[in-house]
Amino acid sequence: MRVLPSSDSVNGETFTVADFLEAGREALKLTLVVGGDNINRIIKEPIVNRPGLALTGFFEHFAWKRLQLIGKSETAYLRSLDDKVRLERLAALCERKAFCYVFTNGQKPLEDEVKLAKELGAVI
Repeated sequence: MRVLPSSDSVNGETFTVADFLEAGREALKLTLVVGGDNINRIIKEPIVNRPGLALTGFFEHFAWKRLQLIGKSETAYLRSLDDKVRLERLAALCERKAFCYVFTNGQKPLEDEVKLAKELGAVI
């Protein structure tokens, strides 16, 4: 099993989504939902990002190079939006090159979110 670089890595080492899935499959109980064709995408910064502000449409300093964590707060916010707006907000993340999403704390993407991810080449 490959040991992934940590956030304090100074050598600029990157890893792929596939590396992340392999390293965290058991410990984090990771399951690939969609995007198997894109699991060789490179994660350029070995830190996670919680895209709460980006989901509201604020993208200044958006950390697109990181894994995007969708937790309870992000999920609750997304579910509060009209379906069309919710999908537009998620698409906006992909348009800014954020392509790997990890749903945490038992949160799961909705069917239309999975369909959108597949269409845009994202990995969930």
